[in-house]
Amino acid sequence: MQPPRMVRLYPYLNSNAQVRHLRISVPMVEPLLDGQKYFRPDALPPPAGEELRPLLRPRLTLTADRRSAHQDAALAQDDAIRAAPPSSLR
Repeated sequence: MQPPRMVRLYPYLNSNAQVRHLRISVPMVEPLLDGQKYFRPDALPPPAGEELRPLLRPRLTLTADRRSAHQDAALAQDDAIRAAPPSSLR
């Protein structure tokens, strides 16, 4: 059987400059239940859109063919800069 739990709400500022509240489950300490920071799990509505897991997902990377096309374009641009005549302004 699990020990009784309570939920601690931690405010944080997301990348859109909005204050969100992160829910952390901690062991129950009856004197701390204040209805402002610490809550019983059944006293809060279900979380909606407050998951941080999507932020921890690996980012998509370019496929090998798109990566090589990007590198080829960058090399062509570098070659064009090197091939340009030197500036007469010194």
